[in-house]
Amino acid sequence: MNQTFYRDEMREVHPISSLIFFAVVIGITMFNMHTALLLLSFCCGSVYYFVVRKLDGVKGYCGIILLMILCGVVNPLFSHRGHTTLFYLPTGSPVTFEAVFYGMLTGLMIGSMMIWILALANVMTSSRIIATVGRRAPRIATMLSLIFRFIPMYNARAKETRDVLDANNIGGGSPVQKAGHVFSITTTWALESSIETAYSMKAREYGSGPKTFLQRQRFGIRDGVVAAVSIAVMAMVIVAFATGNLRQSFYPTVNMKNQVLVDIIFGVFCLIPLIINLGENIRWLLLKRKI
Repeated sequence: MNQTFYRDEMREVHPISSLIFFAVVIGITMFNMHTALLLLSFCCGSVYYFVVRKLDGVKGYCGIILLMILCGVVNPLFSHRGHTTLFYLPTGSPVTFEAVFYGMLTGLMIGSMMIWILALANVMTSSRIIATVGRRAPRIATMLSLIFRFIPMYNARAKETRDVLDANNIGGGSPVQKAGHVFSITTTWALESSIETAYSMKAREYGSGPKTFLQRQRFGIRDGVVAAVSIAVMAMVIVAFATGNLRQSFYPTVNMKNQVLVDIIFGVFCLIPLIINLGENIRWLLLKRKI
């Protein structure tokens, strides 16, 4: 899926703070099945998604929505637990409200997680990840840089190989056989390229001298605030679930205990990328007025 992103001010936040923020948001979204928190995560993530991607994100967003609907439809076909029967399948198995609700909430969790992961992929570029771990783990940073470079090259080579085979009518037969030919040729090229890269790095005595880094970013007050708020929100949600102030059960009936204050704080926390983007846009407009 081709992802086109516009300018996102979250890229100006320090990579460590960005990683902490997205790790907390995705972690809370992934490891809870509470309706209020998932709705907040999904709504805030959706707004952020369209603010960054504009109308180019409609196609990908529709795919996420279809996946969410599929989860809601599939779950009651296999799970028949629950007290409230809606109707019966031709096989005689009941479709319960609880099973449908659980499936929809599972789809909501998966959709929210995918939206935030797309945002993470946009903010945490390869150079920012390498800048984050390069000084502490230079070997891992080198490996990550090679991986980030290899993946798009591999995809481009596979497409080129497939086009050449189609143009010359080679590797015919079933789509599986054609895919096997493309995979075999591309993998052979990848192995040869990796050997050439290794010999080239060795010939240039890579790693023998002092290491330099392309991107330098100072850890400012805003970065510290984002990281501190993220850790505080994570601790708050964990405590709320541990003490029973936030909980939800689905069987035999849907039962939810909610705490409005936690919902409000988590909702504002999910809006941090939008607040940062809005603040920078207002600042830019004020600077333009002074010209």
